[in-house]
Amino acid sequence: HRLGALRVRAYLDEETLASSLDPRGRVRQTINDVSGILATQLGASLELVDVQTFQPGGTDLSVVLDELKARDPSSDVDLVVGFLRSSPIATSSLHELGMADVLGRHAVVRLLDDAMELQDIEALLNRLPDSERSALFERRRRHKAAIIVLHEIAHSLGGVHGNDPHSALFPSYSPEQTRIDDDDAATMEIGVAWQRANDEDRPAIALRLATELRSRRVRLDE
Repeated sequence: HRLGALRVRAYLDEETLASSLDPRGRVRQTINDVSGILATQLGASLELVDVQTFQPGGTDLSVVLDELKARDPSSDVDLVVGFLRSSPIATSSLHELGMADVLGRHAVVRLLDDAMELQDIEALLNRLPDSERSALFERRRRHKAAIIVLHEIAHSLGGVHGNDPHSALFPSYSPEQTRIDDDDAATMEIGVAWQRANDEDRPAIALRLATELRSRRVRLDE
């Protein structure tokens, strides 16, 4: 699978920009981490064009996603990703942490609450020395942030939920999520072709995607 470079524009919630430590740096780090996963498994990379700010009208992900589409039509980039302030509750449900349309160009994700994430680590591993807990926390924070973004980007490229808990498209987060499986890679390759195609070619590409998804369902049912 070779998807090539995908140009990304990021938007950062103004409230987060004012209240968090180096949020622009974290956005860049997360995009780089996702790019590393895609490069290893799909021959793809993410090129972060710029990081702009926006002021969403609320916290509902579907509403903010529509606002982002209206603000930025993505005419000069492949993907637009909005980063929102963290969720008020700790959750492992990836669809409480992000949202994207399948075969769309836009996604929104929530930044993580460092205090809640650290609290979870300390509760589970309270016997570890502070330095080891801090290092583990940073690794988990970066991994979780990357998986949330990768999950939504995969949706925007045609990926659908699967039952492999090690896949980024499993519905719930776990530290064991490390890959895009072959089925998802196949649908994402078609999704990139869809996004880059003209209107005349898209019906044939949509048929390819439908055929791939039917074949996948047959394999899962066997």
